[in-house]
Amino acid sequence: MSTQVQTSEGPRPLSRAVGFLAFLAVLGFVVHLNSERIYWFHSPEWFGPAFPETVVISLFYGAALGLAIWGLGRVAFQGLPQVILAGAVFGWTVEGVLVYVLHEAGPLDPIFPAMFAGWHGMLSFVGLFYLVRKLLIERRTKRLAVLASLYGIYVGVWASFAYLPEAYADSIDSPVGLGPATPGEYALTVLLVGVTLGVAHLLLDRLWPTGWIPSRLSTWVIVGGTAVWAALGFFAVPYGPVRYLALVAVALWAMRRSGKPSPETPGFFAALAGSVRATDLWALLPGVVGAAGAYALVSGYSLTTLSAINELHVFSQVLLGATGVGWAIWRLLRRPLGESAQSPSMASQS
Repeated sequence: MSTQVQTSEGPRPLSRAVGFLAFLAVLGFVVHLNSERIYWFHSPEWFGPAFPETVVISLFYGAALGLAIWGLGRVAFQGLPQVILAGAVFGWTVEGVLVYVLHEAGPLDPIFPAMFAGWHGMLSFVGLFYLVRKLLIERRTKRLAVLASLYGIYVGVWASFAYLPEAYADSIDSPVGLGPATPGEYALTVLLVGVTLGVAHLLLDRLWPTGWIPSRLSTWVIVGGTAVWAALGFFAVPYGPVRYLALVAVALWAMRRSGKPSPETPGFFAALAGSVRATDLWALLPGVVGAAGAYALVSGYSLTTLSAINELHVFSQVLLGATGVGWAIWRLLRRPLGESAQSPSMASQS
């Protein structure tokens, strides 16, 4: 008589690694929609002839997300403050490691770090990733629709940058974005953004690494790989790697004050585990309408007015990034080291 012992094993390490890399790639696509497509390039060709470029950009953005996701995965999740700081880490990695724009204004410049924390961090990471997923799994579609419409109006006006002469110099070597899109072309662009954003969140839902906490190996790969990647910037901007690592270290230190994940205080991925329903994705459509309408409205403005609007948008992102990062650090430092962020109702139940 033989006895079989059944064991309940999770995915093998290689399968988990492949799944996590796929998750980062899809997330890279999500954040690149704000950081690149809805503003920087305005042609609908990015899903046609320029599709290979879209894939490459998404993969690079996915690699840039590694350190931010690692930072979130290793802490007891306390909500929005940690996500804001993770978004800032992502923004600084994009502009300080992928490229070196972060350091162009000098080693003590506070403007670029704030601007990229606002642009890539608050809008791309916090907005298109965290808030969209959080509201979808909580099925708060009306709130998501309102936020999507406000976001759409903001980026639609922002995209009017395409009409300024300096936009041509920035996009002349690209297969897309050669000159300003017509309102109809931009409407098609933001429709593609809305549809692909919804599909990407459905894919993220399937790939969601619930309960993921960085292992020693993943820490060496992500942190070590990012550090080596950043160090290569020494040959372009000698002070760049030190400046980048200093910014990142402050953000990760503040995030870490909540301690490690535990059954009482789960990590980021456990806290945002849930299910995204395809029928709830309608809430993204007001963003499409808002962006297309705003772009059509401002496209007839004079270059002087459009230039002033662009300057205001840059200022708004600097203000958003600086305020967001400052508030997040202040909120996290207010709590004693390792204290959880339980609500009063949760605390009374424990």
